[in-house]
Amino acid sequence: MRAKSSYVKTINSWTRELALNGFLLFYDWIILLLLQGDSKDIQNFIFRLRTVNIDVDSHGRSCKERMAKVLAQTQCLDDFKNERFATFSVIELAAWEGIEDLFHKHRLDGLFTDHVKCLRKR
Repeated sequence: MRAKSSYVKTINSWTRELALNGFLLFYDWIILLLLQGDSKDIQNFIFRLRTVNIDVDSHGRSCKERMAKVLAQTQCLDDFKNERFATFSVIELAAWEGIEDLFHKHRLDGLFTDHVKCLRKR
């Protein structure tokens, strides 16, 4: 990512337009985006991420997000639909433990263990 501020601004704009909540997390080289909302809105977000210019390449030209991977997609249980994330936020962490704490705070320990923990080893 070469244009972090415009990238974050665009992500924030899309999450507002699509009524999505969650977080965009930066730690070292890891960038995690966790979204909560209607399935069709999340699919629309992913479509935009892959088809709309959101960053700049090494030559300074606008480019699309080509490195994003969907690590997991799950259905939120009715008990937790309005409880996990009330808004969308951008978080920058200096320690790996902060990521683990964040997932634990939002009762996403299984998601962390199954899909995020392995990123530390790469």
